[in-house]
Amino acid sequence: MLEKLKQWQETLHQKLDTNGKLKRNQFLSVLKALEWCQEMLSKKQGAEAAFEQVSTVVEKLSRKAEEQGKGVKLTERDDLEMVSSALVAALPFFDTTENQLKAKVKRLSEVTSVQEKTDYFVVVDLEMTMAEATTEVGPSFQKETLEVAMLAFDSNLEQELGRFEMLVKPTVNPVLTQNCMDFTGLTQDMVNEAESFPEVALKLREFLSDYPNFRMLQWGTNDARQLKQDCDFHALVPLVEQGQPLNLSNAFMKVYELQSEKSVSEAMSYLGLEKGAVSHRAMADAVDTVELARSVFRNANYQSKKAKLELNVG
Repeated sequence: MLEKLKQWQETLHQKLDTNGKLKRNQFLSVLKALEWCQEMLSKKQGAEAAFEQVSTVVEKLSRKAEEQGKGVKLTERDDLEMVSSALVAALPFFDTTENQLKAKVKRLSEVTSVQEKTDYFVVVDLEMTMAEATTEVGPSFQKETLEVAMLAFDSNLEQELGRFEMLVKPTVNPVLTQNCMDFTGLTQDMVNEAESFPEVALKLREFLSDYPNFRMLQWGTNDARQLKQDCDFHALVPLVEQGQPLNLSNAFMKVYELQSEKSVSEAMSYLGLEKGAVSHRAMADAVDTVELARSVFRNANYQSKKAKLELNVG
């Protein structure tokens, strides 16, 4: 619509320069454009003066159309200047709006295009070893995967196709810290009985092979990074291609236009969703992540369609 408004502004300038006139079809077309402007301006903050000006013109043109019927046209220079002036007042608001809408469509396409390019989604969540205190975190403490949970879905996130859940026995720091046990709820006996990462990775690779052209979804970036780190440490082929996983916390921030990323529990609270009963266990968090992923894609698709419709009105 912005381009149409600009075209009308140019046409009116030409008519004024040549003492031209608007024939019936042109008259009705510019009236329709101004009525659209009037409706859109009524919703914009700071556009009150432009709205009043456009509304006055719409009222005068509507009355002229009613009075003159099929023979209506715009011939008076004062009327042409009146319409041109109204467009000049309205255009800045729509120029900004269109640029914002285009930027929004581009931002949302980074999310919506993911569904168009994949056959399956695999949602991942890990629990990892933790240092006893924050001062220990760094090169001296190497994190390892303690628990892996994955949920496989169709590309619409409607049908669960499979799930994978296993504990992993750490090797670099085999004794869990109290901090780690308190946070995850895992005990030393539980991980002592678990299989090693290479053994778990073999079964995980078999699970993923059932879902060719899958896209991994994770909350944040830590999970895929940790899987790669563990594969590198054990000299294994990476389980997931580097750069493939989608960071849902970043997508959530973009779709809901937030200033910063949120944790899973914060995002659930933001949407008014009830979080799973068991926090910081891989499968419970993965299930919550699925709910958030559905919300992200559903809202991204809705907003994208709405923005595109607004761009193409008229």
